[in-house]
Amino acid sequence: MLSTFVNDNFDGSMSVEEAEQLAFTIFCTLGYLPEILGDEIWDRAKIADEFAFLAQGGHLAAITQAHKNSVFWDSTITRFMSGELEIDYDFRARLKQ
Repeated sequence: MLSTFVNDNFDGSMSVEEAEQLAFTIFCTLGYLPEILGDEIWDRAKIADEFAFLAQGGHLAAITQAHKNSVFWDSTITRFMSGELEIDYDFRARLKQ
């Protein structure tokens, strides 16, 4: 499902920076998600696992081995929450519905 969304929105491959923004967007979103993602129950562990799976499946460009691990994506959420990563407030508007 997430890989289908990446295929539709990012021509099959997104940058790590885009993936980080999407992971945090999903984590923070209460009511808005594109329809294809809205049927899932997204908790922090599922987000981390799904983005690790995207990296393993070749859906992210210019990755390192760390991107294939759920721990990286869990810590990505922490880095956003602590201010280490900057939120792109226009990112959500660029996603297809």
